[in-house]
Amino acid sequence: MKSSIFTSCVLILTLSGPVYAQNAAADHAFRALQALASPSPAKGATSEEREADRRRQISAFVAAAEQAREFYAKHPTHAKAIEARKIEATALLSATREGAIEHEAKALRVAKEFRFETRHSSADRYEVAAFMRELEVRKQNHGESREDVLAAYEKAAKDLYGEFPGEPRVFDLFLGVARNAVPPKARQVANDLLLMPAPGHVKDEARAILGRLDMVGKPLDLDFTDETGATHRVANQKGKTVVFFVWATWAGAADPGAAVKAKIPRGATTVSVNVDQDIGRGKAEKLKLGVSGISYFDARGMNSPLARQLGVTKVPGFYVVNSRGEFGGSAGPEGLDELLQWAAK
Repeated sequence: MKSSIFTSCVLILTLSGPVYAQNAAADHAFRALQALASPSPAKGATSEEREADRRRQISAFVAAAEQAREFYAKHPTHAKAIEARKIEATALLSATREGAIEHEAKALRVAKEFRFETRHSSADRYEVAAFMRELEVRKQNHGESREDVLAAYEKAAKDLYGEFPGEPRVFDLFLGVARNAVPPKARQVANDLLLMPAPGHVKDEARAILGRLDMVGKPLDLDFTDETGATHRVANQKGKTVVFFVWATWAGAADPGAAVKAKIPRGATTVSVNVDQDIGRGKAEKLKLGVSGISYFDARGMNSPLARQLGVTKVPGFYVVNSRGEFGGSAGPEGLDELLQWAAK
């Protein structure tokens, strides 16, 4: 006797029930894995608190790597099995980066296996390869030489470009060098990017870097309106050094630190330039910064009039105008001394 439609449906549901439950459990396990692999960054105020945060992050990364291996071993055909393999590699590399060198050998072995497995996507393999190169550069002893560090990152970018010529994110590494290098090297790398098959937004930023370099040593006559509605013009500040501190809550080191802020001359005009699009968030964070002087906020962020006039490409960064009204360029907190010395001449 042939089965009825009702009987067939019951049979299908009965057989598919356990499979559905297994898939749901696997999906839930993967979501838990993702959460574990993304611990919140360290926010401790004291060195002891930061150290406790670091240890907590390392524990989370190691646990995530173990869970990732268990996941893809138990669910080898799951849609997220390959992503779990990537999480295993990046979590172990993250633990190593945070100082757990006892996991370094395993991290490099797992990452290398993933990096050279061609069945994985180029984007995934690039992410792991770039992380490996970052650790390599960090291990090299460059002393206090910023130029040597940038040269190492430039070499890493060139090597990764040779390995992954079609991966757009590799051009961000070249941009990082151009943003932070001394003017001649910054100009060379920015010009190189214009000749490479980089995405349009990368070439736009390379042009912005070149434009900012062309501004150096020339009078900078710009005006802006601060958060109180008052209008300021740099040309009216002649006789004073003007220091623009450009920052955002989404960029690291929003607070340059008391030691860096103390370098700014007492008589200088300081302008805090926030490039968050969420003004409320920026203003809330500013209370913690302790940067005195004029404050500027604009929901257009990096496309705000003041950011565009300054040719902002470095966040956080300092942009300095000397007492003659000439633009001196930009630097991160580590390069502020050099800029201020130039401005004092």
